[in-house]
Amino acid sequence: IKRALVFDIGGGSTEISLARTTNSGNTFIEGYVSLPYGVVTISEAFPEQDMTNLAYDTIIERTQKILADFEEKYHIRDAVAAQEIQIIGTSGTVTVLGAVHLNLPRYNRSAVDGLALSAQDVERTIAKIKRMGDDGRRRHACIGMQKADLTMAGCAITVSYTHLRAHET
Repeated sequence: IKRALVFDIGGGSTEISLARTTNSGNTFIEGYVSLPYGVVTISEAFPEQDMTNLAYDTIIERTQKILADFEEKYHIRDAVAAQEIQIIGTSGTVTVLGAVHLNLPRYNRSAVDGLALSAQDVERTIAKIKRMGDDGRRRHACIGMQKADLTMAGCAITVSYTHLRAHET
């Protein structure tokens, strides 16, 4: 795969880079977009203990609107469908998704790093995290008190990428 879409969900912003490797082996950034929010700013904007469906859907809608121009310019959806692009996620949200997907009894970085998930795996894991509710997320060993509210904010951003038919995180 000669192209990669790398997304990093931070606390105050989310950075998305599209990288390409040439036939000669050189890699360059083909495109870049920054979302003006991350898990902390979203959690502060929607301070309810358990994020409402409206808030969650609003984040997805805003993210998709920002990504629309990026998609139109670089045709990421087509490249993902043709398996010409790999989507790579880096963030606390992505590692939580991996840990919950693997049903880890506690977070294990070596089990999560480099884990490949299908878009369906990501969607199922996010649905599982949503079903836990705030209380369940707080009790979950791989999420806990400190990440419970941040995780839902990150999931709302992440689910926007599955609409690009991501095949790896």
